Amino acid sequence: MLEDQSEMEGIRDVTRVDEVIGRYGKYLSIKRGLIVSRKNKAIARRLARMGRAILITNAQMRWDEVLDLYRSRDRVEKGFRDMKSDLGALPMGVHTDDTIQGYLLVEFISVIIESELRRRMRESPLKGKMSLHEMLIELCKLHIIKQGSLRLLTEISKKQREIFETMKINEKDLVIN
Repeated sequence: MLEDQSEMEGIRDVTRVDEVIGRYGKYLSIKRGLIVSRKNKAIARRLARMGRAILITNAQMRWDEVLDLYRSRDRVEKGFRDMKSDLGALPMGVHTDDTIQGYLLVEFISVIIESELRRRMRESPLKGKMSLHEMLIELCKLHIIKQGSLRLLTEISKKQREIFETMKINEKDLVIN
C-alpha cells in the first residue's frame, strides 16, 4: 500500500513540475519527476528560427550599407521613443504651450544632430576607434567664452582637432558672432 501511495505522490510531483515548466516543456525532458535534461535538437531548432529578419530594398546597395541604414533608422526611432518617454520629466514650472514646443524642438534637433554625427562617424576613420559617446565626452570639454560682443572657443586639444578633421567639421563654424 505504501508503494502505491508513494507512486501517486510521484505522479503528482511530475504534474507540478509540468505546470511549473509550462511552455518550455518541449525543450526539457523530465524523468521520474527529478531528473531534468535539455532536448538539444528542439532547442537548436528554436534557436535557428530566432532573431532572423529579411531587409528588402529597391535601392542598389551592399548588404552592409543596408544594415547600417536600418540600424540608423532604429536609433532614430529609439531616440524619439526616449524623447517621448522623457516628456514626463519636462522641466519644472512648464505651464505654457510655447515652453513645451520649445523643449520638443530642442529634443527633435538633438535627435537629428545625433543621427548626422553617427552617419559621419560611419564614413570616417573614427569608425571602430571611438564611440559616439566617447566623442561627445571629448567635445563636451570645449566651451564658448563671451567677451563683449565677441564669442571665442576655448583651446582645442589635439584629440578634439583630430575629431573635427576626420568628421569634416570646420572649427570656425562652431562659433557664431
